Amino acid sequence: MIVVTDGDQVAQEALEQVAKRIHGRVISLSAGNPTHLSGPELVKLIHRAKYDPVIVMFDDCGNAKEGFGERALRYV
Repeated sequence: MIVVTDGDQVAQEALEQVAKRIHGRVISLSAGNPTHLSGPELVKLIHRAKYDPVIVMFDDCGNAKEGFGERALRYV
């Protein structure tokens, strides 16, 4: 698994291109600013991915404290 601590649209588009080149899979539903999926939801999607490596985005929208993306990352 490859963890990326950004989830905006530019990051998503770039990571989808990378996934194609490395024959991996990006969890596009993990995109968002901030991350909108929970850790348990992301784990389910990671396990369902058909190819390795799996790229997952986590974003806390610049929250100075622990944001939603960081909580999801901690769980994963």
